[in-house]
Amino acid sequence: MTAHDLSFPHRTLARLSLFTASLLVYGSLVPFEFRAIPLDQGIDQFAHIQWLDIVISERADWVANLILYAPLGFLLCGALSRRNLFLAMLVTAIVGAVLAVGIEFLQIWVEPRTVSLNDIVAEIAGTLVGIVAWASFGHRLVRAAQAVFRGGSQALPAALILYLLAYCFITLFPFDFLVNSDELQTRLSDPDTLVWVPRGMFSLRGVASLGLKAALLAPLGAVLWLVWRRGAWAAAATALTLSVLLELAHLFEYSEQTDAVSLVAAMAGAVAGNLLARSPVLRERRLLIWVRRAALLAAPFYLALLPIARGWRSGHVSRELITHTIATMHWLPFYYHYFTSEGHALASVVSISASFAPLGALAWAARVQPSAPRGQARSVLPVAVVAFVLASTLEVGGLITAGNRPDPTNVLIAVIVAAFAQRVCEWLERVASEPAMAAR
Repeated sequence: MTAHDLSFPHRTLARLSLFTASLLVYGSLVPFEFRAIPLDQGIDQFAHIQWLDIVISERADWVANLILYAPLGFLLCGALSRRNLFLAMLVTAIVGAVLAVGIEFLQIWVEPRTVSLNDIVAEIAGTLVGIVAWASFGHRLVRAAQAVFRGGSQALPAALILYLLAYCFITLFPFDFLVNSDELQTRLSDPDTLVWVPRGMFSLRGVASLGLKAALLAPLGAVLWLVWRRGAWAAAATALTLSVLLELAHLFEYSEQTDAVSLVAAMAGAVAGNLLARSPVLRERRLLIWVRRAALLAAPFYLALLPIARGWRSGHVSRELITHTIATMHWLPFYYHYFTSEGHALASVVSISASFAPLGALAWAARVQPSAPRGQARSVLPVAVVAFVLASTLEVGGLITAGNRPDPTNVLIAVIVAAFAQRVCEWLERVASEPAMAAR
């Protein structure tokens, strides 16, 4: 066994694959409402499982099953590939197939799940996609992740690669691409497929959406300057190229819309990030003091805007509605995500993440000490507690003022995102202070 093998995180990949499999089992059995069916009847029903015709509006559900199993194939193949890649690929394919068939069999007893060959095929295909992905670039992707955690001169380029992969994935989700010429013709004949300005752009939600698109491309512009010394024009051109490719891909997706304003927002965000990275203010010794003061000043505005962003309204709904909503609530994590489309589920997760990531950044900025080691890891318990209390309050307030159904999953996501955002800020502070980066 070589030193390369010893340094490779096979055990970590094994733990992650086991965790992924557990999530697959959990997510496939939600909402855990079981129906009484005799075992022999269940076996007979499974023996006559059918292939269902999938209409285009439901294609995202099928693709979602494929996507869910791809990480399992990727991680498990990586964990087993210590000695023999081909054997690892074979074992992973068998495990994925057995898990897919087993879960689909159990779903016979879960209400209101539908059992079909479509799901089994999609899940096995997802496992195979993950296996091929590992064989193609798995080692390079893991090495990039290791570089991010290790720090040094390669940390920012590696982080940018992983970040852009995640950005492209979220942008293209739910991957409900058109599959024949008739669908494409119908799609292109729709006047809402390609627009200059999306509907509702000037609403609060529309402005926030554009602002989020700009903010998500700011890291691209910043890294282009910090690592490769590329200026604003290069940042704008890179962001434009990436966004054009993604918007063109949207043309071939059933549930997405292509618009020109997104291109402008992407370029503006990348240029802003580039200019910020070039600012001499970032090299000031008093920068951390300014950041801390700015966080304290921004906190009241953030807390004032958060209820608006989360759908609070003036006034209140009736006591009967509040009582009925509470009585019919389900506390199971991700319960309500099962009863909505993949696109809406992702939009909900992104919305919560965008709402509570600033909380993690504020927590980092408020506790930063110029005299302490740069990027020192601090406990995430305080920000997790604050996120829990704040998210719970927002869910209750949404019920009282607007009649919105509280979702405990939103609280869980808020806690995780806020803690993660604090860790990211600590990492950025540490990487920016390293000699190789400070000398640039």
